[in-house]
Amino acid sequence: MDLQPGENRFWGYACVVSGMLSQAVLGIVPVWGNISIYITSYLRLYDPSVTLQTTYVIFPITLLLAASFMQLGSYLNQKINPRIQVALGSLLIFGSIFSCSFITNAYLFIATYSVVIGMSFGIMYMPGLKNAWLYFPSRKGLVSGVVLASYSAGAILWTILTKAVANPDNAEPVGDYFLPDQGVAQNVPKMLRLLSYIQAGMSVVAVALIQRRVV
Repeated sequence: MDLQPGENRFWGYACVVSGMLSQAVLGIVPVWGNISIYITSYLRLYDPSVTLQTTYVIFPITLLLAASFMQLGSYLNQKINPRIQVALGSLLIFGSIFSCSFITNAYLFIATYSVVIGMSFGIMYMPGLKNAWLYFPSRKGLVSGVVLASYSAGAILWTILTKAVANPDNAEPVGDYFLPDQGVAQNVPKMLRLLSYIQAGMSVVAVALIQRRVV
């Protein structure tokens, strides 16, 4: 049932905001198309044999694992406190991006980034949405639209941010990559760490705001 007169509406709106923040964090996934050239150029500093074909696999692996772990995410949403679930997914995605800022081996980077972010996506995708539905069951369409729109908004935000940090001078790649003397590749660790810090802050707020409604 919808919120009743006299029932505290704060947690209903808070759950919507929590879901929006979680989706914005997950919006990092489609940004791979934008940052792949930066990261590949960075990895080539340590192994010139690395190509865009090498790192191409990150996006499909991430999507495959995201879809697979959504089943686990839906199961966990029924069994554990949603705060724990969102905190777990947030910790994984933070750990993945932050750790990748120190990784220079292409294959270790691929495994850490794609596998862990894919798992995080599946775990974090549903809690904010499903718990917001509990507060507004007759407005599921509106709630879903508001929450899921934040995924695209997050992708836009991360695209702008990553470009601003990695390529502030709007340098053009030479062929398929940025050369070492252009300075773009060297900015990648800073870019990844800044991403992880901002996402960690958003995730802390998302965890604090989510609350399961007892009907």
